[in-house]
Amino acid sequence: MRKVFSIFFLSRVMLLIGMISVSLPVAGQRFGGGNQVEPVGIGELDALTYRYIGPVGNRVSAVSGVPGDANIYYIGAASGGIFRSRDGGTNWEPIFDDQPVAAIGSLAVDPVNTNVIWAGTGETFIRSNVLTGNGIYKSVDGGDTWQQLGLEKTGRIGRIVVDPLDPDTVFVAAMGHAYGPQQERGVYRTQDGGKTWEQVLFVNNNTGAADVVMDPNNPNILFAGMWPLLIRTWGRTSGGPGGGLWMSTDGGDTWKNLTGIRGLPAGPYGKIGLGMTAADSDRVYALIELSSNGLIAPVDPGHGTLYRSDNGGDSWRMVSANHDLMQRPLYYTRLAVAPDDPDELHTMSTRHSHSIDGGSTWSGGGAGGDNHDMWIDPIIPNRLVVGNDGGVSISTTRGESWARPRMPIAQVYHVFVDDKIPYNVMGNRQDGPSTFGPSNSRTGGNIPIGEWHSVGGCESGFAVPAGDHTIWSGCYDGILDVYDTRTGHSRNVSPWPDNPEGWSAGQLRYRFQWTFPIHVSPHDPNKVFVGSQVVHKTTNQGLTWDVISPDLSTGDPSLVLKTGGLTFDDTSPTYAAVLFAIAESPLQEDLIWAGTNDGMVQVTRDGGNNWTNVSANMPELPALSTVSNIEPSNHATGTAYVAIDTHQIGIFEPFLYKTTNFGSSWTRIDGHSGTPEMGIGLDYEATVNPGGIPAGPLAYTHVIREDPHTPGLLFAGTANAVYVSFDDGDTWESLQSTLPHAPVHWLTIQPHFNDLVIGTYGRGFWIMDDITPLQQMTNVIRSSDVHLFEPRDAYRFHSVGSPMSGQDPAAGRNPNPGASISYWLSKEMSGAADQGEVDEPGETQEMGIPGNTGTLNEEMDPSGGRNRRTRVTIEILNDNGEVVRTIRNAPARPGLNRTYWNMRYESSARAVMRTKPLGHPHVELNENGTRNPGDGRPITPMAPPGIYTLQLKVNNEPPQEQPLTLLMDPASMGSETEINEQLQMMLELRNNQNDIAGMLNEAEIVRSQLYELRTLLRNHDDFSEINNQITALDENIIGLEMNLTDLRLVGGQDNLRYPRQLYAKIASLSGYISGHDFAPAEAHRTVHEMYKENIGTYMTQMKGIREGALAAFNRMLQEKGIGTVITGKEGGN
Repeated sequence: MRKVFSIFFLSRVMLLIGMISVSLPVAGQRFGGGNQVEPVGIGELDALTYRYIGPVGNRVSAVSGVPGDANIYYIGAASGGIFRSRDGGTNWEPIFDDQPVAAIGSLAVDPVNTNVIWAGTGETFIRSNVLTGNGIYKSVDGGDTWQQLGLEKTGRIGRIVVDPLDPDTVFVAAMGHAYGPQQERGVYRTQDGGKTWEQVLFVNNNTGAADVVMDPNNPNILFAGMWPLLIRTWGRTSGGPGGGLWMSTDGGDTWKNLTGIRGLPAGPYGKIGLGMTAADSDRVYALIELSSNGLIAPVDPGHGTLYRSDNGGDSWRMVSANHDLMQRPLYYTRLAVAPDDPDELHTMSTRHSHSIDGGSTWSGGGAGGDNHDMWIDPIIPNRLVVGNDGGVSISTTRGESWARPRMPIAQVYHVFVDDKIPYNVMGNRQDGPSTFGPSNSRTGGNIPIGEWHSVGGCESGFAVPAGDHTIWSGCYDGILDVYDTRTGHSRNVSPWPDNPEGWSAGQLRYRFQWTFPIHVSPHDPNKVFVGSQVVHKTTNQGLTWDVISPDLSTGDPSLVLKTGGLTFDDTSPTYAAVLFAIAESPLQEDLIWAGTNDGMVQVTRDGGNNWTNVSANMPELPALSTVSNIEPSNHATGTAYVAIDTHQIGIFEPFLYKTTNFGSSWTRIDGHSGTPEMGIGLDYEATVNPGGIPAGPLAYTHVIREDPHTPGLLFAGTANAVYVSFDDGDTWESLQSTLPHAPVHWLTIQPHFNDLVIGTYGRGFWIMDDITPLQQMTNVIRSSDVHLFEPRDAYRFHSVGSPMSGQDPAAGRNPNPGASISYWLSKEMSGAADQGEVDEPGETQEMGIPGNTGTLNEEMDPSGGRNRRTRVTIEILNDNGEVVRTIRNAPARPGLNRTYWNMRYESSARAVMRTKPLGHPHVELNENGTRNPGDGRPITPMAPPGIYTLQLKVNNEPPQEQPLTLLMDPASMGSETEINEQLQMMLELRNNQNDIAGMLNEAEIVRSQLYELRTLLRNHDDFSEINNQITALDENIIGLEMNLTDLRLVGGQDNLRYPRQLYAKIASLSGYISGHDFAPAEAHRTVHEMYKENIGTYMTQMKGIREGALAAFNRMLQEKGIGTVITGKEGGN
């Protein structure tokens, strides 16, 4: 029996030994700072990811919820995708980001199976800066996944209605893209859950469906509002022949036009909003846009805004002519009726209006301003949701009070950066003030909303830094502010401060577009250009302005007429024949490029004295295109790049151009060929060369940018993606990675940090940190097995105080706090992700006993070190050639890889507890029989400034090396001498913690074996004798351990109940002397000496136990034929 037990016990001991080196759970731990690995993508470049930085956003165009479930809401951002809340609106998550479109026009929840969600894409609340979609989507799992189910050419879907008796029957109001005539407009129906669709109501090629409603009690009864609409750069035309109110009584099989009969006005009709209620099937409401523009159609003052039927549509009467109900019909026009009261209704317009008497009288509803969509819970009618230009408003009190959660859906027009360290990001955001915030707040993981503030100007245009403390910020109406970052004050310096609202472009002296261009000279920050139809220049902060050009547009009088259709809507977004882009060459002063939104590209080489129109030299350029941006080259004086946006003339192709001779000739570099005709839309069959930007409804281009360091490296943004070219535009590839598919309106490269900064129109600002691998990329590198890129310099930033922000669902994310390391692996070298065999486990990411060089929260391979053949190790060496840190199991994916060194030395050993806390038998150990100490942590010294060497080792390939420079935090008040003094003490503390962890680990290994031995020997003949000695030895070891860490600690604030001991005190002392760049103070050194003396005492005691009581105990076991207890020190460690 004893022999069998001895073998069994030996196997248990070997298991315990193995636990020293296996990986332990690290969830929730932050010891040593941790080096984070970017998430795995699917493309060769997807290791470079984006991070959202802010600011809080704006427009919500569609809202819904789950009937009867007060926790679940869905909102559709105008151009930012779909978000879901499952806790009553407190927290929100994006659930549509993997789809290629971001504009949401409508949402509907299946009333039978609430896991089924329908989403119609494309904005239906019309202004100039709106986005089309690509059809209808369906989710069957509450929004977790989505499937595109057709209607790709319908452009904009403004309403979805699900039959409550047959949820496979769904009706859709499709507006069309509205940039030209098309067949795909009207009301569509599916009767098989979206597998097939039929167009059940079509009027003509110029008329789409603005709204459709269904009788909640009789799905055969439907009403539809048909809306003629044409959108152009130079204006919008709402209403006309084809507009009207239609009714079906047979489930959509046939329809009757009610326009001009049964008490309804004769028209012409524009946009229509409809509403019905389950409380009374006979009650039907209709908001109808009628003519207030005598130039288009006669104005009848007796006709109103809101019409009502009390008999299911058989007759109608006007109940209100209140102009507030639909002030700007194109941009609003939506109503909702309470499901339990036919007299209570809401209208969505500039104001949220509320009536409780069937529409006769109205009061303010309180949801917010510029309202678009409303959903009322049919089961809990007190529960209301409104989507507006401020985001989303939620009421559970029938509108008595509203909650307004903040959402990360900012529609940003442009993005600029300054040269501060760390740098700031700025731009003007739709439906809110201009915005300015940090790329790195240095406040931890997040960039809170409180870090952002306005810098003059308003919701439109540009915010451009000039010099050390000036920002030029624009606004609609030609408003221009100069903002001083030192004082936080701004002043108006508009070149022509004459408010143009309500006037047509042709009636104005100067036509300033909604986002009129502002450009600061790269040669003189005091020289600033802005554009109307001419170029204005100031050199004295806007005190005086010079006009340095003639009208650079076509001057076509047909482009500057009043606009709107049935309702005048003359605002600066519709101003055409104006400048849209201005840029001066960074290489040659007075070489200035200008572009208009009617297709003109002009250049001057003498500061504006003479201008040359070079548009005619641009092959295949459609007439009246918008010149979205011009990028003079950083590397060749005569070279410039141009991005053309053609979507408002009904062409959805990308147009990118390059010249190398000041515009005398141009090359199209988007990979497409051909000139589509105006308004052709998606009927155009694109011709795309290999490597061209992919065709599609959102392929049109907003911006092109040349890298400031690498000639031929280009970046381009379209209405749903970002692309990179390594060969000067000959070929393009996706650089989308983790960026949502919101429109990329602008992008820039911060030249010092080499960050790609994106301004999206729907999801705010995003940063791809450190694009130096792209700047260094060559075909030779991409065909090599292994390549280590030269890293950018890294700053040793220290944390600063953060704003007192509360719950912050729109908070941005700071960069990884470390030095980025990038390298290339071929598919063969990467270990071919399709390998199925299980390799040996990856090295531990934690410290067990001294000598184990792993680190808690170490850089981890997403596969956990399994299922691959390739082993990637990165060593960081100091200037003495000493390895100060080793990154094991670094990513090994095909293509570009990235990991981070957290700029810290190897961590001290981690104490691993293998017994339960004293007095807490309910506490369970982890699956591997361990737990964390209740207090204390390992110590990871921060590397000092200097030049280090990265050494990349991939399998048995020759190592590759690159230098890496660590720089001081510019805000630091310390010196390198003080930093080195701090480092020396931190290294000593690390050694001290190694000693303490070593003692704790040895003690725990021994005690866990003693407890195991007690259990296994319970039936042994000499159990009583052995058990007594186990108890004595255990008490002896506990007495020592209690001086290192209190064994009663479980966690949390137990250290207030049980005093902190040496393992925690050493960790605390390391925290006191770090986090800054100063040397330890005298008190720190004195306390440290006291701790070192204590450590020496306890190490002597540990040695005494090992060589005394434990040795004697083992001799007794040997005498009885029982295997001995090991300590982990048998090898002399």
